[in-house]
Amino acid sequence: MAKIFLDNNIIIDFLVETRRFNKQAVELFLTFTESDTICYSYGSISDIYYVAKKCYDVEDKMMISFFKALLEADNFECLSLSKNGLISSFEYATQLNLQGNQIDIEDITQYFCAKENGCDVIYSNDKKFPQLDILIKRTSPEILDYVPNAAKN
Repeated sequence: MAKIFLDNNIIIDFLVETRRFNKQAVELFLTFTESDTICYSYGSISDIYYVAKKCYDVEDKMMISFFKALLEADNFECLSLSKNGLISSFEYATQLNLQGNQIDIEDITQYFCAKENGCDVIYSNDKKFPQLDILIKRTSPEILDYVPNAAKN
């Protein structure tokens, strides 16, 4: 029984058959059990909808059906991010900016959404997804998983 957060790229991979890691995303979805809670953020809905429609010509009907099915599924949960979570996101982004690092606010807010809501693991293929204190698993064989305790040793 795990609380699993899906980054936008994993959901887009699942939806778009021509995406490079579509097969891996479909296989990932098949591993979920009824005891798992699969999470995504409210902000993901508009981001995924926009990218799938504009970049991959996914039809409105398909997108609406997909998100409606997720909302009706017992083990999928659409998460919100509180004001404090947003503040933490922007504080982290400010630190990155001061260090001269590139900022991906979408990934940062998704990370803090997962953290605030007690997710055990995040699935993302973004190489620069925040690597702090939540396990990050990949469907891409080209990117190593991030294990927080192993990174500190």
